[in-house]
Amino acid sequence: MSVSDVLLEVIDSRIRRASKPAVMFAEVDTASPLTVTFPGDTAAVPVSRLDSYTPTIGDTAVLLRVGTRFVAIGDLA
Repeated sequence: MSVSDVLLEVIDSRIRRASKPAVMFAEVDTASPLTVTFPGDTAAVPVSRLDSYTPTIGDTAVLLRVGTRFVAIGDLA
């Protein structure tokens, strides 16, 4: 792998990371620990949550991207 290939790979990964949406919606699979399933996915993903949010299985959670992680802040009313 050449230096230019490595540079292009790093640039591509940073562009993909920067283009991810800051707000996502996902269905709550389990409440403790909190796991959600994103639309189009089949695997549940663990996420953090605000202390003020009490998730309920089957709800649609509102998630904010913080760095490389998602934090559940509430559900759709």
